[in-house]
Amino acid sequence: MRVAVIIFVCFIPFATFAHQDLNIFFNKNDVHLVLKTGWAEFEIKQKANILLHLIDNLKNKAEYSGEKVFVYFNHDYTYSDSATYSLGYGAFTYFDESKSGEDTATGIKVFIKERTIDIPKVLYLINSAFERVEDIKKEQRAFFFDKKYRFESIPLEKVLNFQQYNKLVEELLSEKTYRFINPSEERLAIDYFYSQRCFNFYVPSNKEGDEELVVLEIPHIHEILGDSQYGYFIFSNDSTFYFLSSYEKKAKGPYVVTGLWGTRAPVENIIYDHSPEKRFTFFFTNYVDSRKVMFVPGKDLVISDFKSTEDEFIASLISKEEGGYSDMKLKEKTVSGWLIGLLIVSVLLNIAFIIKIKKS
Repeated sequence: MRVAVIIFVCFIPFATFAHQDLNIFFNKNDVHLVLKTGWAEFEIKQKANILLHLIDNLKNKAEYSGEKVFVYFNHDYTYSDSATYSLGYGAFTYFDESKSGEDTATGIKVFIKERTIDIPKVLYLINSAFERVEDIKKEQRAFFFDKKYRFESIPLEKVLNFQQYNKLVEELLSEKTYRFINPSEERLAIDYFYSQRCFNFYVPSNKEGDEELVVLEIPHIHEILGDSQYGYFIFSNDSTFYFLSSYEKKAKGPYVVTGLWGTRAPVENIIYDHSPEKRFTFFFTNYVDSRKVMFVPGKDLVISDFKSTEDEFIASLISKEEGGYSDMKLKEKTVSGWLIGLLIVSVLLNIAFIIKIKKS
């Protein structure tokens, strides 16, 4: 079944800057997911797609094929609120690609406002909802989500209590769900699969049937930068990253950039330089301030505030040049003084010599 991913843009003004939030729609069979985020550059979009496929697999393997599921995830990338989870049952609207417009359905509805997608938590919540649909219908009440979406939900404090251990969920979490879903689609791009609650970055096998070589296994993923030529930077959060070179079979790290903001935007730019040492310069921003960071992989060196280091170095060069210029001027004045003094002495001696001759 082909998965539909549709992106809509809405303009959201903030107190300090103007920014566009995206509504990204994911559909697979009877599972519909909406991701509202300001930054599609973060790995949140790929995590949403992995969650979509896991929910669909759960629905089919648990024999809840008749149930429809709607998940609305509001990516709280500015830490503006505490995490919110809600669970209800009723009508919802989703974007239908085949009709090029909206359609309605009835089923389980999960609304989430959170910094990141906790795949196991959401999967367990939906599985429990499958098993307790009638309880949800009885306990739900009116609730406003994100200050404008009205829907029915069980009391918010009870939502996460719905999660119960389930063998099938654990089996699904142990299976490999790929970032690109079909690994052969992107042979040269970096890829990972989600399994055992971790994101496993791997090198594809050259032989059919062989296992991939896992080069990095991390429980959280935030942002991926770089390319196959110069290497990849894998951020597990705003400030911690790993470096994966195309020439090595294991990722290096973790490295930590100190002093970064917990609400930063995606990395603005990376500049690569190879002389006198292979190094990368990152440009970070938190919408108001900026930060320049240098990374030297061969030395395992991170200069977190490279801009200050650079400014201090330039200031010292200027000071040194100005000091040298002042010394040169002082030397010129000293030499001139000596020359004038010698000239005066010479003149006086000549006058004295002339007077002496006249007297004689």
